Amino acid sequence: MSENSSSIADRNRRIRHVLAEALALFLRHETRADRDAARKFHYSQYNSPLGRARHLELARLGILPSEKSGSRVLIRRDVVHFYLTDPGFEGQRNQ
Repeated sequence: MSENSSSIADRNRRIRHVLAEALALFLRHETRADRDAARKFHYSQYNSPLGRARHLELARLGILPSEKSGSRVLIRRDVVHFYLTDPGFEGQRNQ
């Protein structure tokens, strides 16, 4: 009986190990895909055409909607381009 329970325990350990490896692989892929999507559709303070200080200021004041990803503050590229080209933002751009 103990031999049978030992083999069941070994089998369960192997199953957990395989599942953990599969989950780790999936999560690595998902976080890489998220990072790539963020680069494609967002500016961070490091690559923003607004400059680092202005990018962070506009995000902090809520003038441009933003989100944090780790240490990066992300603003969608289309929002930044709209801010730079729309005459309605003229007064805020010159502050």
